[in-house]
Amino acid sequence: MKNPVDLVPPGSSGTIELSGRLRAQIVRANAPGKSVWLWAPRGEKDPSMLQALGELRDWLASELETGAVGFILDDCAPQALRGISEHADVLVRFCSMPVGFEAAPHAEVDLSHLASRKVARALGAVCLTPEILVSPIDRAVLGTPAATWIDGEYERLSRTVIDRALVAAKSLLASFRMISQEPLKPQVRVALKAIVSVESTGRGLVEALVHPGDLIHAGDIVGYEGPPGRRGRRALIAPASGLVLYVRAGRPRAGSVIGIGKVRRTLPSLMRLHGERPTRSAIDLGWCEHVAMPDLGVSRLKAKIDTGARTSALHVIAMRPLGPNRLGQERVEIEIPSGRRGKTITVRVEICDVTSVRDSSGRAERRPVIETRLEIGNISRVVRVSLTYRGDMIFPMLVGRTALGAAFRVQPGRRYLLG
Repeated sequence: MKNPVDLVPPGSSGTIELSGRLRAQIVRANAPGKSVWLWAPRGEKDPSMLQALGELRDWLASELETGAVGFILDDCAPQALRGISEHADVLVRFCSMPVGFEAAPHAEVDLSHLASRKVARALGAVCLTPEILVSPIDRAVLGTPAATWIDGEYERLSRTVIDRALVAAKSLLASFRMISQEPLKPQVRVALKAIVSVESTGRGLVEALVHPGDLIHAGDIVGYEGPPGRRGRRALIAPASGLVLYVRAGRPRAGSVIGIGKVRRTLPSLMRLHGERPTRSAIDLGWCEHVAMPDLGVSRLKAKIDTGARTSALHVIAMRPLGPNRLGQERVEIEIPSGRRGKTITVRVEICDVTSVRDSSGRAERRPVIETRLEIGNISRVVRVSLTYRGDMIFPMLVGRTALGAAFRVQPGRRYLLG
């Protein structure tokens, strides 16, 4: 098959037919060089990427120095891709996330394919991820090195997204010396080999507290779910430290609403690059402290700080089931210590989960879990607390490590440092 770009004379631009009704636009320089193809698969349903490639095409008409750039601004048949791959040096898809999702700019590639990783880096991507947010390119059809640039949201025209896509495409062309411009060289690059998600139950509104591109720590509260203005809203907790890749807010169906690319060794470098979280001194805690749970009416309660326990636990003297609420969550009435000698509090709460907890003797116990606001010193956050009988324990509450996060540092030889 003849190279499609040869259908356009050197030093000119033109439109060619690839297969059927599919048309491609070509910008060709006078001097020979690489053949790079840029593709917006969703066409008019992805207006930001369509606009970005259109502006790039018009700009290249006078700026392209070597080679040729092909533009496909619609869905592409496999036979057309096969024809391109026989002569193309690179193909890059420009995509956005589905409606309702917002994505951070990143590149998706086959991480085992060295040439594709080089393409993604040439785009100036700080983060490379596996092909999991969009369907992978069929390697049986397309053999040329390929990558996918993802940014923004389908059906939304965003100037910021357009500009970022333009920068990425120009960086790619500059890396092949097709234009007279320096390629983009991020200070930090990392391959995110695992992406974990924060799940929604599909009940009530989701309010996201983070944005694509934010760096977060495991245990951080990244959003809330439930009816607005109600105390029963469920906190959404980050299951891992890393970079927020995508976010969905509003009233989504059950499933993933926040995606976090897990970052380990390069997290400190990324944090310095992004400047997302200012350096601050951790608050020192003793091995036991006084805590408060205002949503439960508890203003001062002795608690043991236990970094060996993942989830916090609260002593429950009595528990009575009340049946489900309007959202289907089970409600219970519990009697808990008030913090005052011999005084108790009776309060109604919603059960958000049931978990299996293994105690220090190795026995597993199924416990209901609630979410409530915990105050330690001047730090206040919503945490998960399991309900259990602790009548034989000195402390009615145990505070686990997910309730602490990076804000605290435990001094095991001291106690009640916060009063």
